[in-house]
Amino acid sequence: MKGLPDALFVIDVENENIAVQEALKMGIPVFGLVDTNSNPTNLSNFIPINDDSSKTIRFVLDLLSEAILEGQDSARKQGLVQKLDGDKGPKVFSLNVAAKATPKPDDKSSKDAPEGVAEVKYLKKR
Repeated sequence: MKGLPDALFVIDVENENIAVQEALKMGIPVFGLVDTNSNPTNLSNFIPINDDSSKTIRFVLDLLSEAILEGQDSARKQGLVQKLDGDKGPKVFSLNVAAKATPKPDDKSSKDAPEGVAEVKYLKKR
């Protein structure tokens, strides 16, 4: 990583409180899953949910992954994401997102789809 991240997403805000505090000190927005034992006061956005259940975490990450990939595809179609040529063009950042195919009710082929990592690029706010 060449610089600071534009944002931090945390699965267990209480358990990762040191990372959250460091990010907040540096002005990095923090998003995360918040259980009843956590204080979401300083977070930019949060999802109130049981952060101890692996099934719940997988469900949320699947939804987030799908939304990020759809947003990236939409941005690409609108011409908002471009390749960087040296210092020319818009600044972009990349985000590695663990993604697993979410089966549709009538789609039997994706039930055993392997997990993977998708690189997603977005425009960096200036």
